[in-house]
This record gives sequence, structure tokens and C-alpha cells, in this order.
Amino acid sequence: ERERETERERERERGIETDGVMVSLVGGKLQVVQRGRSAVLTTDFGLKVSYDWSMMLYITAPSSYFDTVGGLCGNYNGDRGDEWTSRSGSRLSSSLESAKSWKVPDGDLFCHDNCRNNCPSCSPAQRGKFSGNKYCGLMTDSNSVFANCTGKVDPNMFFDNCVYDICINKGIRRFLCDNIENYVAACMAEDIKIDRWRTLANCRKCTLV
Repeated sequence: ERERETERERERERGIETDGVMVSLVGGKLQVVQRGRSAVLTTDFGLKVSYDWSMMLYITAPSSYFDTVGGLCGNYNGDRGDEWTSRSGSRLSSSLESAKSWKVPDGDLFCHDNCRNNCPSCSPAQRGKFSGNKYCGLMTDSNSVFANCTGKVDPNMFFDNCVYDICINKGIRRFLCDNIENYVAACMAEDIKIDRWRTLANCRKCTLV
């Protein structure tokens, strides 16, 4: 118990709080809070960053930054067809080329921008299986528990990420559950409650004791 309290004291010294209390930093210019399983940082100019400590990072910019930004998250101009650009603003043919152009050296010898001719792949049969209603297709099924959410939150990005993640990780169910949980969180952010999804997706909820 003393070790746990000491770790909390260290987190407070770094400006981090883990029990749901809002923490203000830099004279109130930054605020950090734990919401559910995610840490959420907001700034005094309207930027919000949410990270679930695992696989999902959301960055939300205010409308005042419309068509004035660039980088891995796109240019925020309302056109999804021109997101892949270089640092100089040139149009590129793929997300990988775009990511390469924005990469900065950080000294990490294990960080690569390609898979060195050993890229994971997903066969049509695997995609078909994991796209089904017993897997990622649960999110897009018009008759599922997500039916009330799909009109508010487009499930296609969550579905595509889900199929890719579970496929390249050889069907490990945790990746299915994590992806569906991310969609559930997006639905809840729109005040839409999703019931029984863990039972339907066979995702057990872990309880920390």
C-alpha cells in the first residue's frame, strides 16, 4: 500500500493524476483527466487529445484550425481525398509515403517505416471470417445492438481497423474486444448506450482487485 501511495505521489509531481481528478498544468493552459480507461488532455485553445494507453489516440482540433494544419492526421479541410501530403504540401499516393515524409529522427533503432519485405497480410478467407457478425461485423450489422449508433457514429473506420488488427494478430480475441470497445466509447460520447455487446462478442470484462 505504501508503494502504491508513493507511485501516486510521483505521478502528482509529474502533473499526472490517475483517480479521475482534473489536473491543471501550465497555469491552467493544459488540463488532464482520466475518463474511463483513457487519459484526456485539453488545452485553453480547444485542442483535445485522448489516449487509451493501448491502441487508440484521438486528436480533436477546434474549427478555428480548419484548413490550416498538416501532418499524419490530415489537413482538416473537409476533403478526405487529399489527406496524404508531404511536409512540403505535395500530394502523395499512400499513407505510408505521407508518414515517411513527416517522420523525424528520434534515435529509436527499432522504429521503422516499412515492414522490410515481411508485411503481415490478410487473406480473403480471413477477411470474410472476421468481417462476419460474430466478429467485427457486429458493429455494422443493422440488426445488432449498435443499430441506434450507426446513424450518429460511422462504424466503417472502426470496422476496418478491427478486421485488420484481429487478422494480422491471428484471431486473438483481445484485439476484437479492444476495437469494439473503442466504438462503444464513441457511441457513448454521443449519449448512445450500447447494451450486451460484451456478451454478443464474447468479450469478458476484466476487474482489477
